[in-house]
Amino acid sequence: MENVEQSPDIIRRKSTRRFLFRAVAGIVILVALGSLLDFSEIVSTAKNAHPVYALIALALVIPNVSVQIFKWRVLLRSHDHGVRLKTVISSFFFGLAIGTLTPGQIGEFGGRALRIDTERPGLIVGLTVLDKIQFMAVIIIAGLWSFAFLFMEQQMMLIIVASVVTLLLMAIGFFPKLLSSVLNRMGIGRLRRQVIADILESFQTVGRKTVTVSFLLTLALYVIILAQFILLLFSFTEPPILDAAIGFAAALFAKSALPISIGDLGVREAATVFFLSMKKIPEAASFNASFLLSVMNIFLPALIGAFFVPRKLALKSWGMRSEEGGQATE
Repeated sequence: MENVEQSPDIIRRKSTRRFLFRAVAGIVILVALGSLLDFSEIVSTAKNAHPVYALIALALVIPNVSVQIFKWRVLLRSHDHGVRLKTVISSFFFGLAIGTLTPGQIGEFGGRALRIDTERPGLIVGLTVLDKIQFMAVIIIAGLWSFAFLFMEQQMMLIIVASVVTLLLMAIGFFPKLLSSVLNRMGIGRLRRQVIADILESFQTVGRKTVTVSFLLTLALYVIILAQFILLLFSFTEPPILDAAIGFAAALFAKSALPISIGDLGVREAATVFFLSMKKIPEAASFNASFLLSVMNIFLPALIGAFFVPRKLALKSWGMRSEEGGQATE
């Protein structure tokens, strides 16, 4: 089978079109949000900011990224104990860069796999899925519980829903084999695609210790992000910490449902302003803190990922490696 390669120019043009579309979407949302807010107040709040808090939040980008890389290394080592740290780092940053340009960061799944040629692509995609499932589980659980403290009239119903969802997602997060069994029962395994089989296999082979460690690292990552936001918020105002945490948890949950712009630009700000305003936190401060958080945690690491873009991407090798892996297991 001939290996078909795409030149950097072709990939760059495709990426540029996706980037422009998502950039326009984010800018439109930001402009619409800015028209609803007092722009002069946003500027005034930014000018009167306390930079010390923002600098501490910026410094936390290092442990933020470090936890994500370490978690990715833990997951990869469940399949390849000899994986090099350089490979882990390049896979992580390249996936992050590609994910930023695609809706819902779906490109990150393939991006991580493209930088690892020692394993079948489906296995790497499966590990990435597990990584994202764990983080989404934490976001959903925290978001639903925050709703219970934001919408007091429906508090009892929301507490029941949050409790049920928490148990369900904890089961999925800690027992990926259960998820694999459910997907098989739904008929996913009957699809004649080796990549699908590899993804299901990755769920089955990850050990309990690996899953537990990766889930704890996910919790640590969420706490770091929350701390960054609160520090940024304190740069512009002095809100009650609990109110800020509740509002931000709800905003993270809401923006995850609308992945339509680059790094959720605009969506994150709109959700943050809305939910924190329910706790009487100034809208300008919420907007500024959310915007800076996006720049620090999404766009800066994505720029680093640009240095890990390979000179040529042999996309056809995906199928070849999957087929070879499938034949090897027969």
